[in-house]
Amino acid sequence: MKRLSILLLILCSFGVIACESVPAGTSTPIPTPTPISIEVVDTVGNIIELYEANEIAAEAMYTDKWADITGQVEGIESKGDRIEINLKEFEEWLALTTVVCKIPEEHTQSVMNLRKDDVVTVRGKILGVPGFSNVVVEPCRVLR
Repeated sequence: MKRLSILLLILCSFGVIACESVPAGTSTPIPTPTPISIEVVDTVGNIIELYEANEIAAEAMYTDKWADITGQVEGIESKGDRIEINLKEFEEWLALTTVVCKIPEEHTQSVMNLRKDDVVTVRGKILGVPGFSNVVVEPCRVLR
């Protein structure tokens, strides 16, 4: 019975099955994973261009939305408990503004094979421009 509970918990965690009931032998319900609805599919160049040209329009179109974003890797670094991948527009020489994909440290394996100038697609929630110029996406993960 304990193995079944563990198996159900694993399957629920990965979204393989929906879990709304309480398995035998447990005292709390296993939460049903919330599905993510991708609202935006775009490139780093388009996203940065709109934030720079009209922040109000960019906020309405992108901020607080889940997105699949394609861009070119400018750099990868560890910052506290996050890994940050800076994505730039394709073939841009000097990236003053980037899309910063903040990945939880436990997903380090997903960035091990990435290199500068690789073209990747990431999935995450666009938070907007909380600082001076970079567009932040968090949580974020690499799709490839």
